[in-house]
Amino acid sequence: MRGRRGRGAGGKTIVFGLLKRDDQVYTEIVPNASKATLQAIIRGKASLESVVHTDRWRGYDGLVDLGSTGI
Repeated sequence: MRGRRGRGAGGKTIVFGLLKRDDQVYTEIVPNASKATLQAIIRGKASLESVVHTDRWRGYDGLVDLGSTGI
């Protein structure tokens, strides 16, 4: 039986991850993919000078305003 696909898929665990150039990986299980949740993690784990590459999910909107270079 196939499950639901996409970000709205119910019952799936949401995992957020960051990969640094020196092959360091940080992952965290998050309660949701909201802007507040994701950006709080990014602010705590990435320096303001970081260039951030994303999939353009709306939760990343405003990263440039925080000092990061969003792509």
